[in-house]
Amino acid sequence: MTNRTVAVVGAGIGGLSTALALVDNTDHHVVVLEANDRVGGRIADSSFAGIEGVDSGPDSFLARVPEAVALAERVGLGSELVSPEPVGAAVWFNGLYDIPEGLMLGLPGRLRPLATTGLLSWRGKMRAGIEPLLPRTSIADDSIGAFVRARFGDEVHERLVDSLVGSIYAADTDNFSLAEVPQLYGAAAGNRSLLLAARRQRRSAAGTATAAAGPIFAAPRGGIGSLAQATARAVTEAGGKILTDSPVHEITRHEEKTTWSVNGNEYDSVIFAGPARATGSILTEA
Repeated sequence: MTNRTVAVVGAGIGGLSTALALVDNTDHHVVVLEANDRVGGRIADSSFAGIEGVDSGPDSFLARVPEAVALAERVGLGSELVSPEPVGAAVWFNGLYDIPEGLMLGLPGRLRPLATTGLLSWRGKMRAGIEPLLPRTSIADDSIGAFVRARFGDEVHERLVDSLVGSIYAADTDNFSLAEVPQLYGAAAGNRSLLLAARRQRRSAAGTATAAAGPIFAAPRGGIGSLAQATARAVTEAGGKILTDSPVHEITRHEEKTTWSVNGNEYDSVIFAGPARATGSILTEA
């Protein structure tokens, strides 16, 4: 394969894994450009209660996604993967409450658990209870927050959906597209009632559970941050280069040479692996 120079903009786990795939499978010269002073993007850790390396962003990945497990194995963390015990979960809202049964990514699939939980006020329960009776809600240009609030009311969104989906995606669900979460988007696009859609999805998942044996989530013992650090090391050990504190200020495409100039340096290809908003700002100036 032709030796080319490739710039990867963004050293989150997406950019790092892309760079690793390039240095592993091509002869390209790969340079990762990261605006911050560290790699990992939304994957971050900090000290807590005297313990170093406590995840302060995403804390695991889906173990049933083979690419994530393969990445951990490639960077030497395959034997370090652990999974949480399958015990009950709780949410904190002015107190600790068991998460109601029958949820699908925070969406209620049963009314009885909602009626008996102390997490919602009686007004919140009544508002959620009328969801199956509401007409279809348009999904055009809707955020998760706007859509769920329209269907179930503020309490279900703020105390259940945002708590679960927001933590999984490290996102503000009032400013996060439904299309980014395929399960939610499919339920919203293909059904009038989200509650009935969530119920059907849970029944379907229960019917295939035996075929998907094994843990759902996994992470290295050292925290998910260690996966980003190990991936960065693997990139540099394989010949790639990672430049932190290197925001992209200028990018120009040279039509006559089909190359790109990034911060004054020439590249044959540029891969954008940063947040959409930051990437959009860069491309607007290009």
